[in-house]
Amino acid sequence: MRIRVVATLDPDPERELERWRGRLSDADAVEAEQIRTRMQRYEGGQELIVRLSVTLEAAGDGGLGSVAGPQIDGVWFALDERAGNEEHARELVIESVRGLEQDGLPGGSAVPISVQVDDALAAALRS
Repeated sequence: MRIRVVATLDPDPERELERWRGRLSDADAVEAEQIRTRMQRYEGGQELIVRLSVTLEAAGDGGLGSVAGPQIDGVWFALDERAGNEEHARELVIESVRGLEQDGLPGGSAVPISVQVDDALAAALRS
């Protein structure tokens, strides 16, 4: 079994931005500054909000089969940090599929995870 992840630009980044804006009112001074910095990096084009589409693939008697897994919206990727972005995506996917182990499927870090970036996101990350 393996997990395939396709990262694309989030079609509704405003939803994630609004969530972060909402955190400002409850944040202490340090967290508020971190939130403002993140928002400024987004507005400056240094970070992007992406969607991760997860597919579970397994080989069986009938060949290779796949099942759509969770979709993870509101993921932050930084420009020119390919390895860091891929590691961040893997961590989020591992967290989101932990329940698979309870269903008898290998989950978490025991399963290879490949992260692919679609063409539009790849172009935006190079900007």
